Amino acid sequence: MNTKRVLVVDNEKNVLDTFRLLLEDLGFEPVLIDNYEDAVLALEKSQENRNTFRAAIIDYQLNNGHTGLEIFERIMETDKNLARRCIIVTARHHTDALALFSHTKIKPGLFLYKDYDDNKKIEDFLCRP
Repeated sequence: MNTKRVLVVDNEKNVLDTFRLLLEDLGFEPVLIDNYEDAVLALEKSQENRNTFRAAIIDYQLNNGHTGLEIFERIMETDKNLARRCIIVTARHHTDALALFSHTKIKPGLFLYKDYDDNKKIEDFLCRP
């Protein structure tokens, strides 16, 4: 396993760029994906090559009617360790963000709003053993 690779899925280029800069500053290798289909392909390829991701940062609302929940559920089916190391990001302020994942057995490790201003929280999450 390459413990430096972090999957980042968001349909907004500026968000991908922000996470790229943050992750590179922390010594990680971001794999930036801007749509659901390519995210699924990247996950499948990482499983085939046994070169999984250390963590995944996934936008909740993607284009073409897809959501980050779909990607998260796919990760849960194939890599439970990665599922526990997922960060779900959303621009919508839900009263109980984790309620979106109430039917899943495994919950994302961290849930952030896009207006967050605490990169230390992300750093601590990604750097923990």
